[in-house]
Parts: sequence; structure tokens; C-alpha cells
Amino acid sequence: ADEEQQDGSRCADGVDGIARLVKENSDLVKLLEERDKFIELSGAELQNLRLANWQLAQANSQMLAELNLGKNRVSWCFFGQS
Repeated sequence: ADEEQQDGSRCADGVDGIARLVKENSDLVKLLEERDKFIELSGAELQNLRLANWQLAQANSQMLAELNLGKNRVSWCFFGQS
């Protein structure tokens, strides 16, 4: 009888252990899903920042071109006419 009680106790411990592992596994899967979602959102944000950076670079190039054109006009006005 004592041996049967030990077997039942070990069986219950095994079932509890399996239930705990299943829960831990489920928790880990949820964490991985959250991590993947965060990585996906970060990638989208990075893409938006790259686009904004490209637009700023284009605007900067345009302003520099206009500034240089203005300098050339001023230079021509003062030094180009005899």
C-alpha cells in the first residue's frame, strides 16, 4: 500500500511538472510573438526614418543648388559687367 501511494504521488508530481512545462512553453511563445511584433514595428519605423532622411537630403541639395545659383548671380552682377 505504501508503494502504491508513492507511485500515485510520483504520478501526480509528473502531471504537475508537465502542466508547468506546458504553461512555461505557452508563456515563451507569447513572448516570442511580442518580440517579433516589436521587431516588425521597429523595421517599419526604420523605413519611415530612411524615407524622411532621403527627403531631407533632397531638400538640402535643392537649397544648396539655389544658394550657389544666387552666389553666381551676385558674382556676375558685381564682376561680370565691365
